[in-house]
Order: sequence, then structure tokens, then C-alpha cells
Amino acid sequence: MKRLTEEQIKKIKEAEGAFTPYYLRVESPDRNLAELLDEKHWWSTTEGGVDLEGNLHTARGLSVCRGIEEMQNYDNHFDIIGKNEIIVVMKGEESPDEPYDSAFGESLLFPTEIIGWCKPEELIEEDD
Repeated sequence: MKRLTEEQIKKIKEAEGAFTPYYLRVESPDRNLAELLDEKHWWSTTEGGVDLEGNLHTARGLSVCRGIEEMQNYDNHFDIIGKNEIIVVMKGEESPDEPYDSAFGESLLFPTEIIGWCKPEELIEEDD
């Protein structure tokens, strides 16, 4: 998969708002990103497989955030962006299933296209 150009990153930042066509996912740079387009990987579960009450929560769709602001909010709560991670930018159709962490910015996606990837600092500003 290709790295995003500066122009693509600028376009994604400009599209931020009430309706953005871009979905963001934190991923290991070692992952074969083509796997994200394979529907056998489109399942989301709570970390460890169960929620705080011990209930299993599984939903259909790839766990993503709909835009930069949601990604920042999700990262502020769960610290998901590590030093060596990348941000994968995708387009697709939202799942009808309810994500477990929707209150923190999580969405579920059936991805149709990977636009590219970038380092987190190229897209997301650090909170002071």
C-alpha cells in the first residue's frame, strides 16, 4: 500500500467536519494492509473479548474512527497510537452494528478502498 502524499494529507485535513468521507485506523506498519479489505477480518470485539461486566461484545465491521477529531478523542481515552504505529486512511460503508466504544469515537466499517497510510504526527496534532 502506498504512503500518503503531502497533498493527500492536506485534502484529508480540509475534509474534516460534519461529513468526512475518510475513515482512520491505527495499524502496525508490519501488517499486510490488503488484509483490511478482506471481509474475514471485519470483526470487532472488546479488548480481551469481554467488556467490564464480563459480557462478550462482537460486532461486524473493522474498527475505525470517522475523521481526525474522533481519532484524537479515541486516542485520548485509550492511548492507541504508539510510537511505531501508522494511520491507515480508508473509504467504505459503515456497518449497521453498534461499536462498543462509539461514545469515544469508534465506528465500524466495511472498507472498500485504502487511500494510503501516514505516520500519526503527519495527520494528528498532539494535545498539550
